Amino acid sequence: MPSNKDLIATIKELDETVETDDKNNAQLVEIAKGLREKATTEAEAQAEAEAQAEAEAVAQYTIAEGKSIACKKGVLDSGEEMKAEYLSGGEETLADLIERGFVVEN
Repeated sequence: MPSNKDLIATIKELDETVETDDKNNAQLVEIAKGLREKATTEAEAQAEAEAQAEAEAVAQYTIAEGKSIACKKGVLDSGEEMKAEYLSGGEETLADLIERGFVVEN
């Protein structure tokens, strides 16, 4: 079992405002455990929020309905995001694909 000194150091790293005076080892263990769980939950919530925001971002260009394109990223099918960086010809090739109806601008 960790010493009180180690537990207090851990607790202060997680939250400097928590009172640790006159606490026994078992109490310090519980405080540290609760703070770790809180930190983990907050980190997971932040990661989930970032993932959701990324998923909600609308792709500027997508593959047209009924079309497929082979590119640096592999074969992209209808509705998948297309970027100029996926094409060996870059912006020029992307403009050509848009003109020919293979890629649509959203």
